[in-house]
Amino acid sequence: MKLLADSPRDHLMPHVQKPLLLALPDARKIWLRAQRLDMREPFGGGPGATRAAIEHLGYVQIDTINVIERSHHHILYTRIPDYRR
Repeated sequence: MKLLADSPRDHLMPHVQKPLLLALPDARKIWLRAQRLDMREPFGGGPGATRAAIEHLGYVQIDTINVIERSHHHILYTRIPDYRR
């Protein structure tokens, strides 16, 4: 991983870290891990898993579109395989 080149303005914001350049596979792994989509049952099962998933994610979007599944059910089901509405 490489840091971006120094900027002439770095002295104006010394507390800001420089962005890292990531290879696409590494960025994908980080994103999947943050969403807990890299393992089968990251929050366990049952009603407690639903609460844990929402607390970790910070929110569950409730969408009025119902094409495949309502989005809030889809979001929880992809992370809690035995999730039921």
